[in-house]
Amino acid sequence: MQKYAIEAMQAGKPIYVEKPMATTYQECLDMNKVSKATGVPLFVAYYRRTLPGFLKVKELVEEGRVGKPLLVNIRLMRPAQKEERNNLSWRIDANTAGGGLFYDLASHQIDFMTFVFGEVVDVNGAIANMAGFYAAEDTVVANFKFSSGVLGSGMWSFVTGIESAEDTMEIIGTEGKIVFSGFGHSPIELITSKGTVSFPSLNPENIQYELIKEVVEAIQGKKLSVSTGETAAHTNWVMEQIVK
Repeated sequence: MQKYAIEAMQAGKPIYVEKPMATTYQECLDMNKVSKATGVPLFVAYYRRTLPGFLKVKELVEEGRVGKPLLVNIRLMRPAQKEERNNLSWRIDANTAGGGLFYDLASHQIDFMTFVFGEVVDVNGAIANMAGFYAAEDTVVANFKFSSGVLGSGMWSFVTGIESAEDTMEIIGTEGKIVFSGFGHSPIELITSKGTVSFPSLNPENIQYELIKEVVEAIQGKKLSVSTGETAAHTNWVMEQIVK
């Protein structure tokens, strides 16, 4: 991805790349350097930053509906799929994807949390390959601190039993919490002393429509995009620190 993105920018073509932005943080920096030198914009497909459901989560936080935000927690577990058990998926090839399914899926979750709470300023983690289906990590735990002061933790495993499958993201504050999914797009729940309020997670027919629309408007000079090479590179940095 890095090679083609750089060649396209050098040819004057605006770039929209899939996430994660590159296989390493250094590759992200190299891409951003070319973008800056050529003046050609670079965008990354972290489309949760523009989906109505995720924007509702951000709105609830900013409105103070859970009081002062304290903690975020991410839990994503599921069984290994057939192609993963047989080591046939490009998503578990670190040379192609940067890492295993953690890089592929957790990147969306981490990026969204930085969108809400600011960049991660401190992070540590531990990784393991528990099942041995492929070489990349299949189980990850992490702790992080955002620039806003909010603390976070995450647990990811892609080799659990179906009984342990979970897709939960939580934002916990002094007066309540918000519970939502990273990938299931189930209703968002605001839980406070007044009870539980649910909000639908409404998505466009094309899941990337809102971000692509914004990218087009950014290229036209009408507005700025919320997902650029700069924001996406930070997500790569966070993941790289965790897997180290």
